[in-house]
Amino acid sequence: MAKCRGRLKDLWDRLDIRTLKCDATAVKMFYQALLKDPPSKAKLEKLKKNKGRKGLMPEDSDMSILSEAMTLKSNNADLHFISKDGDFTCFANEIEDRFGVKILAVQDLIQFTIKLESSGSQV
Repeated sequence: MAKCRGRLKDLWDRLDIRTLKCDATAVKMFYQALLKDPPSKAKLEKLKKNKGRKGLMPEDSDMSILSEAMTLKSNNADLHFISKDGDFTCFANEIEDRFGVKILAVQDLIQFTIKLESSGSQV
């Protein structure tokens, strides 16, 4: 427990809170393009059913969150976006290809941390 507290304190000390003004148009266009691809549309239909939402598109708040992540990404830096939301995790490769934002599913976080630590990167 003490180790966890120490790591949380280290993370808190490095926290940088920003107010971002983002335009989610590119994200909306991305998901609209996915609707034209039958396998991607099938994933969106499954997500719609599982989430009980009315439409195939992600919620506006989800699209805003992804556009904020894109705003934070600099050209030279990796940005890992941790989520358990299928609107992101089901399209992780497509999002990375299109926007350069790496989606990391919550359940993969421990393995990712181990990989970073073994490579000498700072977590």
